[in-house]
Amino acid sequence: MPQRSRSLSMAPIVFGLLVLSSCGGGDGGSTATDAPVSEAAGEVEAFGYEGEIGPNRWAELDPEWELCATGNEQSPIDLGVAVEAMLSGIEVSYATSTATITDIGATIRADFSPGSSITVDGVRYDLAQVHYHAPSEHILNNVAADAEFHFVHKSADGELAVIGVLVFTGETNSVYAPLVDGISATPAVGMGDPVEIEIDVSALMGELGATFRYDGSLTTPPCSEGVEWIVRSETIELSAAQVASLTARYEGNARPVQGLGERQLLTDALNAG
Repeated sequence: MPQRSRSLSMAPIVFGLLVLSSCGGGDGGSTATDAPVSEAAGEVEAFGYEGEIGPNRWAELDPEWELCATGNEQSPIDLGVAVEAMLSGIEVSYATSTATITDIGATIRADFSPGSSITVDGVRYDLAQVHYHAPSEHILNNVAADAEFHFVHKSADGELAVIGVLVFTGETNSVYAPLVDGISATPAVGMGDPVEIEIDVSALMGELGATFRYDGSLTTPPCSEGVEWIVRSETIELSAAQVASLTARYEGNARPVQGLGERQLLTDALNAG
């Protein structure tokens, strides 16, 4: 079954009941979209995931990346301790779109043509791109998934909302096959033209279902805050070969988890219908 999924274990959740009136926003909307490319210059930034250019040194590589070290609402986080909440619904309006897939130096990114969006608390965010990290950046009780897709959305005001979908190795996923095959076929940086595919974005996401939500940041420099994070409770499966297609180019491109601090991690996973 191509879309077989499972829910993240909810055993460690801290029980409570809150009403979410607003999540995210702020003035952290950057022109960056959680990927290591400067939109202004169109160039790959000089950062990585180990050694002298690894996450612990990002803030030292560029003065504009200071938040990578000093920010109070950084991403990713551990999803292991969440507060049960009555969260506002998310309207998902996805369509079949053209995706232009490009190797951007630390992941492979699919930029989507207009037509797909989500609406959160009355604010519309248009789907801009999807990229992946392997292993996952968000973890549960210190355990990472095999990979994580980030669906990056931007509002008319430049604010960002990102949906994270965690991936485990299992059965072949025919719905994700066009995206995974496109990623596999994409030339390395500077080695050829981007790959274009047509893909049904609504099928990729399926039913959004229960979610984790919190105020966070980009997970790559400049680590801008004010990002509305939505991590789907239902995970997806890709086959071992499909996961290998992701990790063949980039593996270990996950920023370590950041402290939750004074923020609250909320979930409707126990009360979502």
